[in-house]
Amino acid sequence: MIQLSSSPHVAAKTVVAYTSKLALNAIFVEYIYSRMLLTSLLEMMIDSTSGIRRSDINTLFNNVASNPLGNPIATNFLVNRWNEIEAS
Repeated sequence: MIQLSSSPHVAAKTVVAYTSKLALNAIFVEYIYSRMLLTSLLEMMIDSTSGIRRSDINTLFNNVASNPLGNPIATNFLVNRWNEIEAS
């Protein structure tokens, strides 16, 4: 709960600070959600029951890897899951 001051200037600063905090929280949640989504897509890539066609795997991986957020995720996935990727 925001407690507003009797001073309009202090009240405005409080609202701006609170709004900024909400915006940062929303950005952080979106960042985490995006990372989870990209990781899930890569997991689906090696799951034969996921419905992703083998012919689409290269496109999927390239799209994740070309995303600035997805590039390190794809690189780590490739390095850490190489044996599973090779077996699929």
